Amino acid sequence: MRAEPAADLEPRVRVEGTVVEHDTRTPIVGATVSLGSGPDGTRGRGTRVTDEAGRFGFRDVPAGTYRLSASGQRYRPMSDTLHVSGEDDVELVLPLSTQALHLDPIVVAKERPSIAMRGYEARRRSGRGFVVTREEIRERRPRYLSEMLHRVPGGTVIPASSYGYTLLLRGQCRPGLWIDGVPLGRSTNIDQLVSPNDVEAVEVFHGFELPVEFGVDSCGGVLVWTRMGAPVSGGDGSAREVLGPLLKVVALVVTLLVLTR
Repeated sequence: MRAEPAADLEPRVRVEGTVVEHDTRTPIVGATVSLGSGPDGTRGRGTRVTDEAGRFGFRDVPAGTYRLSASGQRYRPMSDTLHVSGEDDVELVLPLSTQALHLDPIVVAKERPSIAMRGYEARRRSGRGFVVTREEIRERRPRYLSEMLHRVPGGTVIPASSYGYTLLLRGQCRPGLWIDGVPLGRSTNIDQLVSPNDVEAVEVFHGFELPVEFGVDSCGGVLVWTRMGAPVSGGDGSAREVLGPLLKVVALVVTLLVLTR
């Protein structure tokens, strides 16, 4: 039996990410990202151009140290050293600025789950509900988050009146919506609040399958878990606010409305 070359046995991972504007966090289309040779002699992996979502990706990247650079028309180029361990895929956010600012250019977006998501992990492992994972979102790259809900058993996805789509569950009822554990009611359009790029996972439950910690809803519920620090996006996909503070305000308003009825 012929022995395989040692290089073919090296662990390889994916290096992916999004190039965004530094101030607005808006994805930059057509930016150039290079993973060049590093100071330790690691061979570079070439150049990629970001897609309409500002995304780029390098597959089969072996462990080593690389020279990572990004540039775009009208933006100041950035360059830094990136170390790849070869054990886990790497998810990056590369902010480009139009001004001469001192930036920390690389932000690793792959964070450990927040405290609010710990219940999600247990439910996912037990097979409860319909689950959409971050890996599935990366693979399909949907324009709207609701596009990931077409396969919900007993569910129907229909066009929304304003933007994106709406999920209806059994009996053509509209489920409640929770984002990072904060209830937003039934009337909120999920596609107007979050971009697929900002979502870590989605859970869908019918009727009384909804976990008790989220209350009781005869139709069911959609639980959206965002990546830590993810922004809220408008209907045009532009970042407007940090998700956490906005959801707290919405939750407070909903509570006051209920109490004053």
